[in-house]
Amino acid sequence: MASIERNALCPCGSGKKYKKCCMGLEQKAQIDKRLLGILGVVVVAACVAGGVWGFETGLRIGVVGVIFAVGANILLKAPKKKRDRDSGSNIDFGR
Repeated sequence: MASIERNALCPCGSGKKYKKCCMGLEQKAQIDKRLLGILGVVVVAACVAGGVWGFETGLRIGVVGVIFAVGANILLKAPKKKRDRDSGSNIDFGR
């Protein structure tokens, strides 16, 4: 797949520039795939622990693992750029 330039029209057909429409979606999809992979590993570990040490232990491992995976995903996301044009922070005072 050829790379799309930032200022080219977005291939999704919205009429917007690529940088303002779909530019960050690939990165967001990778993070979501990583979260699903981690959650899958947690579920397997919880099932194995439940089979070996009992249901309660498996449940504890599963709950703690899910909390850890979701928390890690939240912390690993890049912060959104603040682009509030109505905030007054971009006023030109003639300088």
